[in-house]
Amino acid sequence: MANISKEKREKMIDFLNRLKSQHQDDETLRFINEIQISLNEKKYGLVWEKHSENVEEMLKYNIPVFVEDKSRRMTLAKDDHITFYSKVIIFTP
Repeated sequence: MANISKEKREKMIDFLNRLKSQHQDDETLRFINEIQISLNEKKYGLVWEKHSENVEEMLKYNIPVFVEDKSRRMTLAKDDHITFYSKVIIFTP
């Protein structure tokens, strides 16, 4: 089974190459190159944008401090029971 996205991308790149051969002005060639770069970046359906998140910018100059918010505490009713099955390993010196 052929990869349809790959075939579409190759058709578009071939079309852009034909446009390149027809148009020789710098501005049009620049736009065509930008389109080709964009097509190649989106190869697998995932696009990794080249920018930093707001949190990253804030963390450059600030230190995160965690504060307990008791209104968001997870509690159980008195008749609810939870059983944890786990192995506990205690290391003693």
